[in-house]
Amino acid sequence: MPRLIFVNRFFRPDTPATAQLLTDLVERLARTRDQVEVLTSRPHALPRVTVEAGVTIHRLSSLRLGNSGSLVTHFLDLLSYTVGALWWILLRTKKDDTVVFLTDPPLFAVLAQPLARLKGARVIHWIQDIYPEAIHRVSGRSWAQCLAPLRDASWRSADACVTLGTDMEALLIRAGVGAARRIIIPNWAPDGVQPIAKSQAADLREAWQLQDKFVLLYFGNLGRVHDLDLMLELARHLLHEPDICFCIVGPGPQKASMQAAAERSGLTNMRFFPAQPRERRSEVLAVGDLHVITLREGCENVVYPSKLYGICAAAGPVLFLGPPHSEIARFIRDTPVGFVGDRNTLADMAQTVASLAKSPAALETLSHNAREFYETVANADVAAQRWTDLLNDLPRPKPLA
Repeated sequence: MPRLIFVNRFFRPDTPATAQLLTDLVERLARTRDQVEVLTSRPHALPRVTVEAGVTIHRLSSLRLGNSGSLVTHFLDLLSYTVGALWWILLRTKKDDTVVFLTDPPLFAVLAQPLARLKGARVIHWIQDIYPEAIHRVSGRSWAQCLAPLRDASWRSADACVTLGTDMEALLIRAGVGAARRIIIPNWAPDGVQPIAKSQAADLREAWQLQDKFVLLYFGNLGRVHDLDLMLELARHLLHEPDICFCIVGPGPQKASMQAAAERSGLTNMRFFPAQPRERRSEVLAVGDLHVITLREGCENVVYPSKLYGICAAAGPVLFLGPPHSEIARFIRDTPVGFVGDRNTLADMAQTVASLAKSPAALETLSHNAREFYETVANADVAAQRWTDLLNDLPRPKPLA
C-alpha cells in the first residue's frame, strides 16, 4: 500500500515549531488515511520505531548535540541526520509512496529527491523556511547563493511545493515553479492552545515575579532570523515605565548574547526563562498582555513567524517588530490584531505600549479579533483539509528526469 512519508529532523516530543506542526498534521491525516509515516531523528530515550495515534514514526540514530548556538555542533547534527535519512530513503522508499520534505535539514530535499524519484515516489516540498537565502541574509555568506539553482531545479521538478504565504511564494515564482504546483497553506496554532483567564496563570506570574506587571511576552525560539536588537531597544525606551516588563521564554542561538546585552545595558525590565513543555503553552501565553514577534529586515520572504498563530489561538494582542512592508505586518494591521513597529518607530511604539497598558478595552478588541482569525483560518483542522485536497489531486509519480 502506498505510504505518505514526512521527513523532518524533529517530531514530538521535540519542541521546535516544525515538530509541533508536523505532529498536529500527521495525526489528523492518519484519521482518514492508512500508512502515514514520519522519518525523524531520535532522542536517546525513545525506541527507533513506534506507532502513535495511527502514525508510524521512524527515529534515526543521529547526533543530538543540543542547542548550544555553536555552528560546529549544529553542522554535525545536520550532517548525521542527513546521512541516515538519505540511506533510509534509498533503501525503504517504495513505488507510489508520497514523500514530503520539510526544510530541516536545509536543502536536504535537493539530495533526497532524486533518490525518492528513483524509487518511483511522488515528491512534495513543504517549505517552512527558504534556503539558501535565509543563510545568506542572516550571515552575509554569499557562497550560499551558489546553491540556489540546484534548489530551484528541485522545486520545479517536484509534484507540488507548499509554502506559507505570498511573500514566500514570490521566490517560487522567481524560480520558475508553475502555478499548478504552487500551493499556499498557512501554518496554524499548535493543538491544545486556547485562551485561558489571567487568573489561571497567576501561579506562573508569581513564580516569575510578574505580579501587577504589564507583560510583553516573547515565547519561542530565539533564532538568527529574529531581530532581537529591536526588542532590546524598545526595552530601553520603556525603562522609565516600572509597571511594564519584558518576559523572554525559550531557547535559541541568540539567547545568551541577548541576555548578556540586556545585563550590560541595565535592562532590569527584561527577564529570561527557559523553554516550557508543550502542555503548558496556554498557561505561558496567558502570562502575556502583549505578545512580541520579531523578524530581521530582508528575511520576510524566506521565513514566516509561525508563533503568530499560537498567539491568535490564545486570543493574544500582537506587537510585530520588523519590516513594515512584510506580509505578516500587513496582516497585523489589516485584521487588526495588534501593532507594527520598526527601527524608525520604536519611540512611538513605546508610547503605544504604555497607552495599551492603561487601556484594557483596546486590548480586549484586539484579543477578540485574534481569536476570531484562529477559529476561521489558522487552526489545524482547516490546514489538514487543505492537505487532504492536495494529496487527493496529486498526479501519478513522475519518472526520474
